[in-house]
Amino acid sequence: MQEFIATTARASRQGAQVLTVGELQHRQQVFLTEYLRDKAKATKGTYDRCLNEFGRWLDEQGGYCPMTPAAMDDYQDYLTVERALSVRTVATYLTALRQFSKYLVETGFLTENPTVHLKTVYKPAAHTTQALSEPEILSLLSVVDMATRMGKRDMAIIYGMLYAGLTETDIERANVADMERTLMGTQIRVQGKGSPKKSETVPLDDLVLRKFAKYLETRPAHGPEDPLFLSQSHRSKGGRLDARSIRRRITTYLSKAGLRRPGVTTQSLTLTALLLWLNDGMSMADIKLRVRGRGLKAKVAHLRASGLLLHG
Repeated sequence: MQEFIATTARASRQGAQVLTVGELQHRQQVFLTEYLRDKAKATKGTYDRCLNEFGRWLDEQGGYCPMTPAAMDDYQDYLTVERALSVRTVATYLTALRQFSKYLVETGFLTENPTVHLKTVYKPAAHTTQALSEPEILSLLSVVDMATRMGKRDMAIIYGMLYAGLTETDIERANVADMERTLMGTQIRVQGKGSPKKSETVPLDDLVLRKFAKYLETRPAHGPEDPLFLSQSHRSKGGRLDARSIRRRITTYLSKAGLRRPGVTTQSLTLTALLLWLNDGMSMADIKLRVRGRGLKAKVAHLRASGLLLHG
């Protein structure tokens, strides 16, 4: 809540109009009776119910919010993830909000419509990345030989992807020093998309840390700036494990587990992490920290369409 209040204060200083619950209720009635006077009664009823939902969300934010694109993204996340509504239902809610925002612009309350960028139709392409089910996860883990150093390394990588949402690139770039203990627990620094440095962090749960520790125990002495995951090949032994090698190793395990099919790739492990968090009931705030804005709404809609979400 403190973060939301701070965001609201910044928006106010930057000239963004803040909408309160009271202001919404007043303008909602005028919108329905005047702006939509030529619409059918059923249409007005739908818009009314949709805006009432927006009002409930406003109330949860403290009774007000800045009418900015970022705030509208938060509302869409609330509908998509926390409410777990279908794509069609979310589209209806956002259509009502777009029309209401358009009305607010035309009446001078807003200078710009903050909802024009919102999109709700996500149609996964054929053979797009698929997440793994619980039985498939167990099958994958069962084929890794934990008796060898390479097996411990590969299991640590798989756990990092499945349970921390790390990508191939995150794994490749990781150094020993990137793992940091904080008051909030252990985190690993990662390089966000388009960023020249590792300016973001991802939480590492105990489940992942135990696998990392088992691998690090088998490694030669390592300094802070050494790669976290080392190559075991003859040509590059002791050097950084690159993304191509990571893909090759994961693909081998997927094949051994009988999971190779169109759409199941290394990226499936990272997508599965999101599925597990959603099914475990993780809060939207925590999920955003871990997914780091990488197409969250589209991924949730894709997982819902797959039928693997327990609450959607």
